[in-house]
Amino acid sequence: MRQGLTHLSLPLVLVAFCFPLFLGLQSTDLDNDEAIYAYAVESILSSGDWVSPLSSPTNDVVFLEKPHLKFWIVALPIRLGLLPYDAFGLRVWDALFGAIAFVYVFLIGRRLSGSFCGAVAVLVLFAHRPLIFDHGLRSTNMDAALVLAYCGGVYHYLRWTGAAGRGHIHVAAIAACFYLGFMTKFVAALFLPAVLAVCVVLVGPHRRQFIADRRQWALASAGVAAAVIPWFVYQHLAHGATLWNVMFGEHVYTRFTAYADPGHLQPWHFYVTRAYGAFVDGGSALWVGVGLIVLGAETIRRRRADGMVVLLWLALPLLLISLGSSKLYHYLYPFLPPLALAAGYGAAWIAGHLARLSAPLWIRVAAFEPAVSPGIRVAATALMVGAGLLALWTAIAGSVRLEAGGHLLFRNASIVRPLLVAIACAALAGGVRTAAAGAVVLALAGLVPVPLAAYAENLHTLRVDRRPLERLGACLRDVDEARRARGEAVVDRYSPVSGGFLHSYFYYLRGGGWLDPAVDDARLRAALFVQGQEAPVVIERASYSAFLERVGPDVTLPPAVSRPGILVLLPGPYGACDEARPEPRR
Repeated sequence: MRQGLTHLSLPLVLVAFCFPLFLGLQSTDLDNDEAIYAYAVESILSSGDWVSPLSSPTNDVVFLEKPHLKFWIVALPIRLGLLPYDAFGLRVWDALFGAIAFVYVFLIGRRLSGSFCGAVAVLVLFAHRPLIFDHGLRSTNMDAALVLAYCGGVYHYLRWTGAAGRGHIHVAAIAACFYLGFMTKFVAALFLPAVLAVCVVLVGPHRRQFIADRRQWALASAGVAAAVIPWFVYQHLAHGATLWNVMFGEHVYTRFTAYADPGHLQPWHFYVTRAYGAFVDGGSALWVGVGLIVLGAETIRRRRADGMVVLLWLALPLLLISLGSSKLYHYLYPFLPPLALAAGYGAAWIAGHLARLSAPLWIRVAAFEPAVSPGIRVAATALMVGAGLLALWTAIAGSVRLEAGGHLLFRNASIVRPLLVAIACAALAGGVRTAAAGAVVLALAGLVPVPLAAYAENLHTLRVDRRPLERLGACLRDVDEARRARGEAVVDRYSPVSGGFLHSYFYYLRGGGWLDPAVDDARLRAALFVQGQEAPVVIERASYSAFLERVGPDVTLPPAVSRPGILVLLPGPYGACDEARPEPRR
């Protein structure tokens, strides 16, 4: 029975953690950075220019912050008609990257301390709300690909260290992971070879194996260089010094030594304190802390090379990114998996010691194992899996109802009941020890902070529909079409915004155009008050207040929808779109 559950562990991880990443990909608006990248993909699809995607919010500036591999990956299946051009088509690759990264984390954890370690590590990551919802594994940014690059690179490095005659496969896989990370998020991928190089230097067997396989590593490095260099050569020939000023000057040097946005300026301990708060919210801070202590002690005591690789994966990048002045929490995402693996290792270590201490008790428990036929065992196993899936679906949907002919046949709104059924079925199937252990874990879940509550909450959040800007943009376009049908002129959107990041507003609301000079009273008055010249206006609240003081109080103000500091004004026929307004952010 225990061996069967071990074989089921990876499918359970796929169902419980990987599959949910794909749920509700269309349920939220593209956030600020997502809108930048979605606009670049749109420019590829509309112009057919695959090497010069546009940068938001412009129609003539090429995106040069990062290489364009992610744009090509997203745009190609949409161009071929394999995926729709909507939020699902834009985000599905990120969910896929995140799901594969989860599998790699599970496999690394299984290598460290068994399937339980790997499953707990993935649970900790899924319960980490920012990683799932804030610039994370379900958004069309660059972070999911980068997380996958690190998880895959570390896993294949660990496999390479013990490979017999198949090391070249894992060396090639490491090179592919680095290529994905580097051509997606550029210098953020450089910590991967740095960590692996330090491991090679510090671990004698790894160093000797590297020397033996040096030809394979040289070929892999040459392959990566051959795949990377052409893009940089082309962009240099096309844009010259602008490429290097943007990529290195504005988005590397400035972010490391100063800041690109004052809001990014954070103290040196930002990543530690922010991660601690997020793990507390996810119910896993205690397990991460205990796991780091246990993994560190076991690595030193037993000279575990795999433990050292995981700890260096965290420590080296965390130290270096903490030295920079400009900090955003999603910069830490590629280095969250080692924290989750530490939590899994600590949980597995504690579980193992408890199992050994309670071995006499388990022997007595096993004496009560029922004598049942093979058919009943198979049926009990099937019911156990079904009850587990019911608990998962209840966590996702909130409740499960089955009706026929207007009659309610079945309803469930609790995840505890099906889990109890699963435990009972496990005992009937011959896994009395496993069932008893599951009952103990379920009981402790109510006493000790664990990620299960955060996991269920995150599953529920996947179903929440939050698309105010998409609905507002669709309404504005409908009004534009109606005006054109009546023979009226449609005026470009007006956006006299002097600062702030409004890429989501540009992506959804730009319509026929997007003008962004300084506030022009005549232009603004015409857009708001002159019949036939009305246009939606995106404006800073302070600028609008100053404008109203200048024009006087005797005007009829149009409906306005807002986010902090910003107003979207809906004059004339666009006032009908007031019901589709974005909700203020909290």
